[in-house]
Amino acid sequence: MTDADKLYTIPISELISETEPRKYRINRESAPHFCPPGAGHWGMVKMAFQVPEVAVVFVIPMGCGRHGGVSTMNEGLEGNLSYLPISELDIVTGDHLFKTEEALSELIEEDSPKAIMLWTTCIDDLLGSDYDSVFNRLEEKYGVPIKRAKMNPLMSLSKKPPQMMIYNSQHDFLEKTQQTPGLYNVIGTPCPIDPDSEIHTIMEDCGLYPLQHIGNYTTFESHFEMAKAEGNLLINLPGIRAVESMEKRLGQSFTRVFGLFRPEGIRENYKTLAKYLNKEINTEAYENELQTYLDSKRGLLKGKTAVIGVTLQAAPFELARFLTEMGMEVKYLTAGFIRPYEREHIPWLEKFSPGLKIIPSVEPSLSSAGIVEHVDYGFGLDTPAYFKVDHLIDISVDENLYGYAGTRKLVEKIITAEKYDMDIKELVYSQNLVV
Repeated sequence: MTDADKLYTIPISELISETEPRKYRINRESAPHFCPPGAGHWGMVKMAFQVPEVAVVFVIPMGCGRHGGVSTMNEGLEGNLSYLPISELDIVTGDHLFKTEEALSELIEEDSPKAIMLWTTCIDDLLGSDYDSVFNRLEEKYGVPIKRAKMNPLMSLSKKPPQMMIYNSQHDFLEKTQQTPGLYNVIGTPCPIDPDSEIHTIMEDCGLYPLQHIGNYTTFESHFEMAKAEGNLLINLPGIRAVESMEKRLGQSFTRVFGLFRPEGIRENYKTLAKYLNKEINTEAYENELQTYLDSKRGLLKGKTAVIGVTLQAAPFELARFLTEMGMEVKYLTAGFIRPYEREHIPWLEKFSPGLKIIPSVEPSLSSAGIVEHVDYGFGLDTPAYFKVDHLIDISVDENLYGYAGTRKLVEKIITAEKYDMDIKELVYSQNLVV
């Protein structure tokens, strides 16, 4: 039996029929869940610190906090970060809530933070810990706003996974105020849209303000400018809870214009945006320029093999279709579910990439499969764990490729990628995937 035979996969031709009964979740409900090398690559701590001048506190068992603490120190993020370790006895007796209140009181009195984001874990979801009462007492006493965030991998396959709810927590400090016409926020990505994207010129040509992202602000007071926006552009699905909450709390409407790589999808995005903004947007010149570039590079990619992992900031099935249209052969794709706006690509992939195999994102057979196959390109930091990849392509939490310019940058990444020769353990540690 080869390593490829040990790995459980779903042929693309069977993907819809197998996942539809479980609401398009790809992971098998009857199988144990494997924690892969790329797990946790959500940038939780980095994103928490995007709320400027906020004090971040983790109330956490040592087993959960150890790896995050080490990775955070490696990143140099420990400045406003505190850990309150709790024991089994604290949890059983409920003393962790009293200890939390004491610790936050001490933090406020000694450091005078502008605000506090308190992180809890899976344990508190199971216990139903009442942190709201703690927050209410402290806010009334000190006047310091405190919001809760959750680092709870237990909910990763639920409707409220941690990588989705962090965006909601990020914007939870904002309060309703008078809106400024022509001002819009970008929600759903860990960083602002790449400055080279044509969307910035398009917004300017429409007579609108520059797009706002929480990563643009350096003071707690200044980030309240986001509350003045009249609307939000949701450019990645994990931000959906945030924009729904902001619509309810702040009265800000939103539209979905997800980051895509196919020119046809980008064109539809701008049509959606034009309708939402009630503006004329002409992207023909941008699209023609990109098509000319893609045609000139297609020959360099034709016949190259690829696999797609889970750490990419990208829609995996849409990316698989784009790479296939560029002449590449996508052999494996790892994903946890089929997003509604990606389902249209499945029949196309069945026809034009019939050999494509889908790996469930927490598939237990990944732990024993070994190196499955040798491929030219691995898309995602987790791919070298299971494949021998000649070139590694990452679209990380620290970049936000968007629009026609984003597609061009992706292709440039592919054709200029250097030979990959790093050990997987070295890669995981160098990227600090946990934080």
